[in-house]
Amino acid sequence: MSTEKADSNVKLTKLFKDWKDEHKRLDGMMLDLFEWMNSGSHRQSPPYREAVERLKKLLELLNLHFAQEAMLNIALAENHGGVSCEIAAVGERIASEHQTLSERLQSIIEIFSQPERDSAGWPEAVVQFNLFYDVLEQHEEQEENSVQWLALD
Repeated sequence: MSTEKADSNVKLTKLFKDWKDEHKRLDGMMLDLFEWMNSGSHRQSPPYREAVERLKKLLELLNLHFAQEAMLNIALAENHGGVSCEIAAVGERIASEHQTLSERLQSIIEIFSQPERDSAGWPEAVVQFNLFYDVLEQHEEQEENSVQWLALD
């Protein structure tokens, strides 16, 4: 194996490790937020302000996660000697989904930020978050399958 190929493999291995670590952090944060939002203790006096702060932190982590995945896609392309049709298609699909997910989370932040919210609106807002949670979980599963497929030499 050439030194260049070995360096590429080391870089790719580190990116995969970082990506998996980031996935774990993101999954943990999502699960904590899901459990917190769905706890029955918020029904009388919903903590909208705290929900907004938690959702903003999630958005920040999610965008960092998406940026790391973009770097991983570039590294995969380099490892395969350039961008193939398959890598380009996966990259374009994932980038589009990332944009949609970021926009959707931003809209959920806006739902929780509405000043006229009262305790009756909390369940509806939580349903919107739960739908986002499910879509993000599906996206991450599909993405992991795609990335694993592309990682095969």
